[in-house]
Amino acid sequence: MRSKNFLLYVLLICVLYLGFLTFNTGDVQYKQFFGSLVFNWGSNFPKYPPRELTAEALIVDDSSQIVILWKAPSSTSGIVGYRVYRCDGSSSCGPSTLIGSTTLLSYTDKSVLSSTRYNYAVEAYSSNGLSSPASEIVSVVAKNMWGTKTATPVETQLEEQLEDPALIENLSQNLTTTQPVSVIFIKSLYFGVKNEEVTKLQQFLATDKQVYPEGLITGYYGGLTVTAVGRFQVKYGILAGPGSLGYGMVGPKTRAKLNELVK
Repeated sequence: MRSKNFLLYVLLICVLYLGFLTFNTGDVQYKQFFGSLVFNWGSNFPKYPPRELTAEALIVDDSSQIVILWKAPSSTSGIVGYRVYRCDGSSSCGPSTLIGSTTLLSYTDKSVLSSTRYNYAVEAYSSNGLSSPASEIVSVVAKNMWGTKTATPVETQLEEQLEDPALIENLSQNLTTTQPVSVIFIKSLYFGVKNEEVTKLQQFLATDKQVYPEGLITGYYGGLTVTAVGRFQVKYGILAGPGSLGYGMVGPKTRAKLNELVK
C-alpha cells in the first residue's frame, strides 16, 4: 500500500511540475497537452479549443497584413475572449509568442514582414485568465507589397492598343459622354480597417435601422460595424449567425450582396 501511495504521489508531483513548466514557457503545444489533461477535470475552465482556424494574407492601405479567423469552441461556457499566438521563419515552428487578444472570432496581425511565413494558434480564456487547449496551427506567408506584377495577355493587348494615337483620340471624345458609375464595394473589410470604403459601408448600413441603429459614420471598422455587418449577413441569409466563419466581415459573398443592393 505504501508503495502504491508513493507512486501516486510521484505521479502527482510530475503532473504539477509539467503544468508549471507549461504556463511559464508559454509553449502552445505543451499547453494543448496539459490543458486537455487538467481542464477536463473541472467545469470552471475553457475545456475546448477554438475550431477551424484559417488565415489570409492581404495588402491593406499599402501595408502587408494577415487576418486570422476561427470558430468558437464546441462549448463556450466560461469563455470571455481569445489569445492569439505567433511564430515566424519556419513552417514547423510552434506559435509561442502572444501577439494580442480579442473578444471577436477574428484578429488582424499588422506587424508582419512581406514574404515572411507565420504560424498562428489561438486559445480561449476565461475571466480568471485560464486558457483552453490551443487550436490547430495555421501557416501563411505575408504578401509582398513591393513585388512586381506580370501583365496578363489582356493587359498587354490593351497597352498595345493604347499606343495607337487614333484610338486615344477616340477614347478622349467618348469620355465626355460617359455616364457616372454607381459606387460598388471592391475590398475585403474587417475589424481594424480605416478607409473611405468603410465610410461608404457605414453610410449604406445606416439606411437600415434594424441593421445599424447607431448609424455612426466614422470610417473606422470597429465593434459596432462588425455587429451591423453580422446583422446584415443574417438578414440576407449569407451566414447563420455569430460563430459562423466570416461573421461580421465583408468577404466575397457579403460584398456581392452589398453591390447587388447598392445598384
